[in-house]
Amino acid sequence: MEWPGTSHPLKPHASSLPPEVGAACSLFDPLWETLSAREQARILHLLIERIDYDGVNGTVSITFHPTGIKTLADELAQQEATA
Repeated sequence: MEWPGTSHPLKPHASSLPPEVGAACSLFDPLWETLSAREQARILHLLIERIDYDGVNGTVSITFHPTGIKTLADELAQQEATA
């Protein structure tokens, strides 16, 4: 996955994420490319609570909504149930 507007891949520190999150992200990559910009923005809004940039250290910290993944999963389950 690339950070929008750059050619740099988004690579979190391996120690900063549980292994299942990394695995889920790698499975999501092919789907992400098929989504419209509006759909991508909506998903990011559901998942991300805050982004902080530390210019001195050149680091970015992302805080996720505590229920963001559950909300997204619930929406997907509801869509599958009505399909």
